Amino acid sequence: MVCSGVRFSKIQCIYGVLLSIWGCGFLMLHLSENGISLKYFFQYSTSIDSKSLRMLMSLPSLISMQSNGSALSPLQSIYIAKANALHFYDLPKRRTAITYTEITTANRDTRFPLAPDFSFHIRYNKSQVTLYEDYGPGCIFRIYLFPPLPTDNEAIYKMTSRDLETLSIDIVVDGVQHQYSLKQIMEGRVSPFVYPLNTQHPTPASGMGAYTPFCYKRSMIIYYNHNKAFPENLFQLTVSCTSNEMKCPVKLYASISRYKFPIGTDVEPFRGNEAELDAVANVAALLKSPESHGPDSGKSCEMTCFELCAKCQRVIFHRIHSSGVISSLKFRVFESDTKRLAVDWSGVLLTAYFDVESTPQINRIPLGSLFGAVGSLNDFNGAAFGRRSKYCGYVEDDNLPETVSTGYFYLPMPFWDEALIVLEGSKYLADPHTVCYQVTSTKNYYSEHDTGYLHASKSYFSDDVSGWRSVLNVSDGWGHLVALGMEIDNLRAIRDVPLAYRWAVLQADNVIYIDGSKSPAVMGTGWRITSATLTASRKRRIRLTRLWASTTPVRKGKSR
Repeated sequence: MVCSGVRFSKIQCIYGVLLSIWGCGFLMLHLSENGISLKYFFQYSTSIDSKSLRMLMSLPSLISMQSNGSALSPLQSIYIAKANALHFYDLPKRRTAITYTEITTANRDTRFPLAPDFSFHIRYNKSQVTLYEDYGPGCIFRIYLFPPLPTDNEAIYKMTSRDLETLSIDIVVDGVQHQYSLKQIMEGRVSPFVYPLNTQHPTPASGMGAYTPFCYKRSMIIYYNHNKAFPENLFQLTVSCTSNEMKCPVKLYASISRYKFPIGTDVEPFRGNEAELDAVANVAALLKSPESHGPDSGKSCEMTCFELCAKCQRVIFHRIHSSGVISSLKFRVFESDTKRLAVDWSGVLLTAYFDVESTPQINRIPLGSLFGAVGSLNDFNGAAFGRRSKYCGYVEDDNLPETVSTGYFYLPMPFWDEALIVLEGSKYLADPHTVCYQVTSTKNYYSEHDTGYLHASKSYFSDDVSGWRSVLNVSDGWGHLVALGMEIDNLRAIRDVPLAYRWAVLQADNVIYIDGSKSPAVMGTGWRITSATLTASRKRRIRLTRLWASTTPVRKGKSR
């Protein structure tokens, strides 16, 4: 569901991307430079005032190819320092002249069909590999790295972060070198690589993902530094061992995502100074408890409850002949007879109409899919939507627990004439459920012509896992892809095939095409790589493969 971005500096990268996969969530976001020090961080934040709200919505997010614009600071796009709150108000705005690309070592099966996905690096030196090189203004917002590890599985899983201390990457921003050990990146404890902006996997075999933005004005080069010399014929060696079904001695996989801006765009480059690192750490701290630091932070949580049965409906929000922005949704689903929190929320469907459209922009999305509540009570810790334990009272005394897992949703939903949100009981809802909700709305300061609606849809596939599955195709409008999610029900191994193919669905490649391009902007290599926030100007067409996607603000051009 969300995301895209425009101006940056030290930390941002995209307000464009918020990607979540149940079980392992990844997030990408904009950040803002004026962060407060961690020693001033507090759990309960103050409200975003009306002056800040007007500025956040009305501030232009356009960059002209003909004029020298300036890119918005990363932190300013998601973080309000004086309110100590996360926001996503920059999301629905239209953007032009920005391109998104994913640079990866993946094999696209062209000239070297036998070369695996860790073969295509930019340059090899004796003990150094060039992973990324670019010139002109841009911003990297994701680095995923799987470093060379022992080929013996038992040895790999005995490794810890201490074994990576002699391995490093160099991030060269406008000619200034910043070196970080892979130990530091994997542990995610020291800024600028801080959890949850950085992954914290228990073993190097899971790879490592860094989502702290690194912006540059003139150039950016990223090197991987090995602690041993590489073979001179590494590429040919890799192709040979693959074709002969042997274990390849060196496997270095990398994927780097970036935004590019027009020449002349004023981008503040990453410098790694104390103020920047404090800001990164502060935003990371907020992201550890997003349920308490959304755009509605500082306001009390009071939920309204009702009983929902199969094929029943309930209107939870309706405004007519007025404008506004729905800034926050919160939900809880209980078993009516026991008053216990329901394990599976998939029987409750969310539908939303904005401005008298005959077809809903959000079309019967199960709350279970939205909040990762499909047969599990585990937390789903996303920046813009997720499910965490939180205190909320009730408008009426329903004798329900007040501190319990609560679904939260912060993606802005602007409207100019009418908004209608309906909850519906699925026909498969066996027993009545008690649904509790809170809808928070605010004034609409957006420019209608340059603002999109939020759209969401879900695709279902079963049985055969081979071949292409087009799950999202958007055309005749502009917008931003906001989030992708995948659910797997009853995952079973395929028998009598090599081990790498037994769970083929987990190796499905997410592929994204934009604006009729013949080459994909995103060419995933299985679900290790699962992020994508895209921006486009007009008539963009997106085709995704083997996952359900909730899409973006999409508006057709209006004549004015």
